Amino acid sequence: MALDAAARVRLLRQPWWLEWTAGLFPVSAFVFVLRSFVAEPFKIPSGSMEPARVPGDLILVNKFLYGLRLPLVYNTGAYDSLESLALLDGIVDIYMPDLKYADAENARRYSRAPDYPQAAQRALKEMFRQVGDLTFDEHGLARRGLLIRHLVMPNDVAGTRQVMPGNARELSPRTYGTLMPQYAPAGKVRGSEFPEINRRITPGEYERAREEAWQAGLMRLEARRLSN
Repeated sequence: MALDAAARVRLLRQPWWLEWTAGLFPVSAFVFVLRSFVAEPFKIPSGSMEPARVPGDLILVNKFLYGLRLPLVYNTGAYDSLESLALLDGIVDIYMPDLKYADAENARRYSRAPDYPQAAQRALKEMFRQVGDLTFDEHGLARRGLLIRHLVMPNDVAGTRQVMPGNARELSPRTYGTLMPQYAPAGKVRGSEFPEINRRITPGEYERAREEAWQAGLMRLEARRLSN
């Protein structure tokens, strides 16, 4: 029995979900290739790049400069056990610890971690053993190594004058370090419990921290001048 034209159309017509999937697949494939191998938008997650970039800013990452394999970056508070770092040996390309305190009493008072200075130093030595000094490719992009970040705090609570000499002495004079000036009081600090850190740092405090880091012998230090 011959079918009329309307019946043939009904038989040949695909389910709506199949048509929708078929139309979506090329778009998804294009976006995947674009973000994996060409460029990808990235939102700045914290204030560590201020004043050039602020949290929420969007930048476009050029994947061509990195090739097919992006370095694996491990950002940590440096309060890592040697056992956990051993599991990352050969996996992480760039360790980026935020080194917080040099003084055990301050670590106890502000973070309830009196063993932080000793634990952090052990962790930094293990990170350095695995990846060494930070290296860059011909485009100036970081490829492998240790990058230590340190937040300068009011009244030298973080112990910058002890932290930076320790990096140069215990690890390497070529240890790459960056001094971060964006500390801002928040949470309980806004009350009367911690009045000594209930303010931003001054340009003078940051300048002293920068000078002490240079004098400690660190050859690769990323710092900036703060305006009054």
